[in-house]
Amino acid sequence: MEVFLTVDTEVWPNVPGWPSNMRLKDVDAAWLARRVAIDIEGRTPAGDFGIDYQLSVLKNWGLRASYFVEPLASGFYGTDYLRNLIHRLISANQDVQLHLHTEWLSDFHDPVIPSTFRQFLHAFNEDEQTALIGWGARTLEACGAPAVRAFRAGSYGADAATLRALIRNNIYMDSSYNPVFAGVACKLADGRVELQPWQFNGVMEFPVTVFEDYPGHIRNAQLCACSLSEMTSALDLAWQLGWKQFTIPLHSFECIRERMGKGTIVQPDRLNIRRFEGLCQFLAENSHRFRTMVYSEVDVQRMLNPQKVGSIKTGLVRTAMRAAEQAWSRVA
Repeated sequence: MEVFLTVDTEVWPNVPGWPSNMRLKDVDAAWLARRVAIDIEGRTPAGDFGIDYQLSVLKNWGLRASYFVEPLASGFYGTDYLRNLIHRLISANQDVQLHLHTEWLSDFHDPVIPSTFRQFLHAFNEDEQTALIGWGARTLEACGAPAVRAFRAGSYGADAATLRALIRNNIYMDSSYNPVFAGVACKLADGRVELQPWQFNGVMEFPVTVFEDYPGHIRNAQLCACSLSEMTSALDLAWQLGWKQFTIPLHSFECIRERMGKGTIVQPDRLNIRRFEGLCQFLAENSHRFRTMVYSEVDVQRMLNPQKVGSIKTGLVRTAMRAAEQAWSRVA
């Protein structure tokens, strides 16, 4: 079974009122540099637990991941850092693909793309989405990334027009479909729950994996959203059910946490660190069943016949254990 470890690599200002009622031009440059250090580098007083830490763990276990890199923020923090980031990812033999958070349009303006902030990509028409995706792909490639082959919309905020815009930019793979976010954010698949990749409007759609954690409720297989036991159980069950692909979403800041109050306290997220390292170890030790796959190596043609598979149910005991684990982590 092919396992896609996908990492949304992005900066988030974390400023009250941004982007709707606040502009970052009123914030000093040192503050933004600190946000980059937190969100991308995972910088804490105890060490860095961001991109370089992830790359080290992946290398240790011989695994690969696809990094969905968000370039609109580079209009604010500069392309030199983006170029350095992409160089580090490529040098580590990892995959670079495109991610867009249109919130950054509130602060960054370029004449070839819309200048008005809107929360989700689907709030833009097809021509506007085409311009935004094209700008993002060209920016990544100008900073050293290979030709973009896959895309994920920020907050999964894609619609059918997004897929047409991707085709207009010669991008034929997408991973914006997440059933947990269906409706307001994600407007793909018309409310259906798809579990395996399928061709949708000419694009191969790779759904974020979900499982039933208690009756009538689905949870996405994200590191911060489920326990290591739930994740490994879901992988085991998917393999037993004959799944061909399994997609796990992560973030560049997945292994840190911030406590807000009088100032921001950034700490390693020891729970998520244990989960990440445990997941990588599990995948490596079960390489006879699971292989980490990246989008730059996908043969789309062999996937044109979609597979129907059974859904995954991890059970109430694991759900209860995860709730207790996360409650303890919040107070520890």
